[in-house]
Amino acid sequence: MLNNTTVVAVRAGRNSDFYDHWVEFLSPLHGIRQADKPLLAELLRRRDAIARKCTEDMADSVLFSQPSRVSIRETMGVTRSYLNVMLTHLRRCGAIKDGRVNPRLVPRFNGGEEDYKLIVHFMLSDERAD
Repeated sequence: MLNNTTVVAVRAGRNSDFYDHWVEFLSPLHGIRQADKPLLAELLRRRDAIARKCTEDMADSVLFSQPSRVSIRETMGVTRSYLNVMLTHLRRCGAIKDGRVNPRLVPRFNGGEEDYKLIVHFMLSDERAD
């Protein structure tokens, strides 16, 4: 094992709670509000399922289409106006840019992997970074 390394294993199902854990971990780094985390996790889960069937470029178009929005509203049990408010919050914090989910938030699966590694590299110094 490498020096100065800590590994934490998290069990998660790719189609169930992986994206919930993913968003929970990344939310402080991207300023995502607690109330918007379930929507972002749902968007990422659906985007992953769509991207497995078509190109990456098409995935966001399909994800933000009107039929998909209706399905998301039904799944989450929210009104159209509340969904729009949450999407606006996700745009303001940069989770959605130019009608696409921010690529920095999308995990890149290459195939039938059984695990996914997120590496956080802390570059240490004696001074506090602001």
